[in-house]
Amino acid sequence: MDWRALEAFTDRIILDANLETIRFVPRDNDGRPDPSRQAEDISAVLYGSDPDEIVTLGGGFFASIAAAQWALAYNRLDYPHLTFKKYDGFRAVDRPGQPWFTFKRSNSQSASIAVIQLSIG
Repeated sequence: MDWRALEAFTDRIILDANLETIRFVPRDNDGRPDPSRQAEDISAVLYGSDPDEIVTLGGGFFASIAAAQWALAYNRLDYPHLTFKKYDGFRAVDRPGQPWFTFKRSNSQSASIAVIQLSIG
């Protein structure tokens, strides 16, 4: 079996077990909604450093984001059209009272999982 196909299969199983709906709102350089890009709900895992928010997905999964306070992991094969920029916003739809998060940087080595670091605000 092709190792990339096996990796994608394993990633899908791990992510699918922990997915939630995340609202993605593109913003311009002033932090206002960017009318040239469309807001979208995506299925992703929002990982927080707060002990009540930690999601354990298996050994090494979050190794590339260990220093980040917040991160978002999603299957890049589901959203090949998405690109994130500084100031873009994210919010967990099903968690009332959760704050908005802002794109900080992308840090992903995986072929199928994209991981982006977020900051609050």
